[in-house]
Amino acid sequence: MKHIYVLILFLNSLFLIAQTQIGSTLYGTANVEMSGESISMSNNGNRIAVGTPFNNDQGSHKGNIKIYDWINGNWALTGNIYGPNNSYLSNNVHLSENGNTFIVTTSDFVSTANTNICIYELQNGVWTMTWNLTSAVNSNVGYSASISGDGNTFAYTDYNLGSDQMSLGKVYIVRKINNTWTEIGVINENSLNIGYGNGFGRTTKLSPDGNKLFVSAPGKGTLHSFQYENGQWVQYGGTILETNNSAGHFGESFSLNSNSDLIAIGNNFYNRTTTNNGAVTFYSLINGLWTKVGQITGAPDAMIGKHVSISDNNLVAISSIKNNLNQSISGSLLVYKIDLANQIYTQLGNTVNAGYNDFMIVNEISKTSNKVMTSAHSADSPNNTRAGYVKVFGYDSFLNTTEIDNKKNLNIYPSPTKGKIYFDGLENKINSVKVFNTSQQLIMEKAVQSNDKNIDIPHIAGIYFVVFYLKDSTTLTKKIIIE
Repeated sequence: MKHIYVLILFLNSLFLIAQTQIGSTLYGTANVEMSGESISMSNNGNRIAVGTPFNNDQGSHKGNIKIYDWINGNWALTGNIYGPNNSYLSNNVHLSENGNTFIVTTSDFVSTANTNICIYELQNGVWTMTWNLTSAVNSNVGYSASISGDGNTFAYTDYNLGSDQMSLGKVYIVRKINNTWTEIGVINENSLNIGYGNGFGRTTKLSPDGNKLFVSAPGKGTLHSFQYENGQWVQYGGTILETNNSAGHFGESFSLNSNSDLIAIGNNFYNRTTTNNGAVTFYSLINGLWTKVGQITGAPDAMIGKHVSISDNNLVAISSIKNNLNQSISGSLLVYKIDLANQIYTQLGNTVNAGYNDFMIVNEISKTSNKVMTSAHSADSPNNTRAGYVKVFGYDSFLNTTEIDNKKNLNIYPSPTKGKIYFDGLENKINSVKVFNTSQQLIMEKAVQSNDKNIDIPHIAGIYFVVFYLKDSTTLTKKIIIE
């Protein structure tokens, strides 16, 4: 019996320090398909979108976006969308909050493609293109694009790096008015007095309601915020400026919380001339001005901040170009719990490292469910070269978790069990239950009704962790043994 207790303690420790992969790895299906050039996730993390530039299932180089939904413990393919001919559609995939609308543009990787920007909406169960703009081959129109959380406003950029007035960057904003997509503004780099060729429009984001817009100019090391007032886009909050920007990468990636009052900005070449750490810097809107409130810097030569995303649960996901396994463009993923008031940044789980030249440099975090997805578009699959892959991880076990064994008013039994467990003392308090094995894999997920007092767990002998998600946003964890 003593040996059993030691094993349980060891496994519980393992569970608390490692994140959970949710579902299986989603691989591309053909050689050099490069699945995962861009990825997106709905707010609750139950729908994801994956862009694949070199999918040629239908010929004519259309590109492909796959939609997966989390159903019965698996990622189920529920949408398979192909772009117009020669569009290589796959880049800048962004889902609305509910996952029923997305924007997507032509791949970054193809200079001979017809540049396309497309809006797709889920209508009567079918993904339907409701707006499309086609530009010249090798155009920078649509280099960046974003969509509001409500899915009713989107923005796209004409990104330029030239040194004259013909090279001005521009951002176009379009809104659905009376069920018609209507342009409601254009923001021109020239109006900001930052000079030409600073990459204005490299990255853009919209607030959930579409009334705030954020645009970076990495060449200048600036990020600009605008709000829609009386039919005009007006700059507010002051310009965010980073002086440690010798390589011109500050703001290539940035992310907003749902209130649009906290921004995380990546700069993977931070300290380029010395330690090459990379950094993610946090700015909060205080008394009407964007104010630096914290920063995470990487280890020497880590080059963190290639991609960054933040949740509403004070989590930040950071992609770096390199990892501690090799110095190639392999990529890695780090997730931190941030406490900006006390300047405490706690890494959750293990660093996820990709293989040699896998290019795992993109991530997306759900705003509310503690799920993080990452992709490696140049990784090999078991059957194909450079097919690419996407993985989703969960970080629930690190957040607001209390051991049920310490709660005197709760009773979870029996353990060991043949597969069914009962719970008393949680009536009308539970939203859902998840069951994990000791390899941190999600075995099952179940919504709990107010009159439920038991759940059936797949009857495979072993040790499991049952996590109860309560209505007060806390979680309770119980170890059980299935005989």
